[in-house]
Parts: sequence; C-alpha cells; structure tokens
Amino acid sequence: MGVVIEGYGNYQPDTILDNNQVIKENGLESSDEWIRKNLGIERRAWAKPEVRLSDLACESSKKALLKAGIGADSLTKIILGTSTADHTNVSSAAKVQFLLGATCPAFDIVSACASYIFALDTAICNLKTEKDRILCIGADVKSRFVNKNDRKFLPIFGDGGGALVLANRQGSGGFSDVHLWTDGKYYEEMLNPAGGSAMPASLETVQKGLHATKMQKDGKMVTTQAAEFMAKMAMEVCELNNTLIEEIDYVIPHHANGVIMNLVMKNLGLPMAKLFSTITYTGNMVSGSLPFALCNLLDRNLKKGSKILMVTLGAGVSGGAVIYEIPE
Repeated sequence: MGVVIEGYGNYQPDTILDNNQVIKENGLESSDEWIRKNLGIERRAWAKPEVRLSDLACESSKKALLKAGIGADSLTKIILGTSTADHTNVSSAAKVQFLLGATCPAFDIVSACASYIFALDTAICNLKTEKDRILCIGADVKSRFVNKNDRKFLPIFGDGGGALVLANRQGSGGFSDVHLWTDGKYYEEMLNPAGGSAMPASLETVQKGLHATKMQKDGKMVTTQAAEFMAKMAMEVCELNNTLIEEIDYVIPHHANGVIMNLVMKNLGLPMAKLFSTITYTGNMVSGSLPFALCNLLDRNLKKGSKILMVTLGAGVSGGAVIYEIPE
C-alpha cells in the first residue's frame, strides 16, 4: 500500500507584477534585465492587503478537494506548511479548516522554505488506513516580510501555493519515504529578527525593518551551498529508495532563484530538459513553490510510472527530498 495523490490544486493571487512594476513602484536600483538574468523571474503575484495566508491556502485546497471528488467532511487531518501564518499564536490551518467546513484536526508546520516537505513527511506518516484522507498544503505570503528597498530580496518572492489530497492505495507507485535534513548551526544566517519571543515587536523593530528577512551570508556563497545541499539530498533520497538518478523523469527543486535551480541540475548531472520550473511567472513562493509547480506538472497527464523528484532547502537550515511515482 502506498501514499498517492487523489486530488491537487494550486492558487496564485490575481495581482500580477512584472519586474518593471516592482522596480518602479518601490524605487529599486535594479533592472528587468538584471532580475531575469540573476533570478530567472519575469513576474510574480503579490496578495492584496486584505488577503490572508489562510485565504490563499483555502483556494488551493478547494481545487484539490474538487479534483479528488470529496467533501471537506471526508478529511481526517489538515496540515499546512508555511512561515507566514495569519497570526503568531494560532495555526492558520485551523482557519482553513473553518473556511472549508471541515471538522478534522488541523495544524501548521514551520521550517521556512522547507515547510512543505516537512508537512508532506508528517502527512505520509499519519496515513494509517485506506479511509484516511489528509489535506497537505504549502503556501506563503512572503511579499509582506521583505523590505521594500531590498533590491536583492524584493523581486524574488511571490505569493501563492498548492495543496494535495493524500490517501493510501493498493498497488505500485506513489510517494517514497521522505528524506529530511536539518543543521542548526546555520540558524542565524537567514531569518526575520523581530516578531518572535527573541525580539518582540515594538515601534523600534518596525522602524528599523526588523520584521523582514535578513541574510547574514554572502549571496554567492549561499547560491553555491544551496545547490550543493539540494543535489546531495536528491542523491541521498534516490539511494535510500534504490533509484538511480538517471531514472528520474522530472526534477522540481525549490524555486530559490533560477541560477540555483540550474546549478542543482548541473550538480546532479541531469539534462535541463528534466527540470520543471514555474519560477519565471511565480518567483519564489517559499513553501508554496514545490506544491504549486507539482500541480502544474501533474496537469500534463504524465505517463504511468513517471518519477518526479522534489527537493528543497530552507533557512534554519533545513531541507528534504522525496520521489513521487505516477501510480499504475
């Protein structure tokens, strides 16, 4: 018995901004050419001020439930991977549960850009019987946690996400075991300094822009390390599941930026034709990147037995990789 996708859906806000709009509206010292070349991004969506993270997650979830052909009352758990919850003290999954009309337990998992892979692992481990149906969501509104004068970070992030309805099914295919990794010595290298118990919000923290993501390491070093870490995890998940890297049909790396994604493929020794990416029109959706791209790939009606490798890395530092084989 394996864990398979019964339904899927993704969502991107309808407020689309191209690179020139982002530059003009925020007075950035950058250019469309620089962003395309260095980030691989042409446009992204930013949620309107009145739209919450839970709203984005709910829209993806409605599509996934519809695709699965079930109602929210059939769900046994809702697990949401996000680092931009509606509030700091309660799970946004609880709000999603209410909006969907579900009655099952619901909770969040936080691990920066790796939140979704950790949520997926938790979901797979919680599927005990053939009656279980778990809604696993990855979504973020990172545009609200970036300083508007940050020429490197501001153009990268887009809002949105995706959701999967997961179930146990007899037969071949489905998800492999998830390979997870964390190394806390990198914890301080990229984070939002204020807003948590380490530095509660105050007038000073707001004025100093301390609620936005700060990176403490050189960008080139981050690019090299991120690509190396993801390639290493991808190779390890293949080894753990007795799969040759050459047997992988599609690779969805975390959409950190286009350069990093290309380096991952180079480090794996795989042709660029196997890379599946939506970054040109989504940007980096943080924990929403993997499920959003996966939904678009699944829309292609892939042949049975096709193998999709997903790998991600997030601040903390944490990451993970998993293989999904299209069921027979």
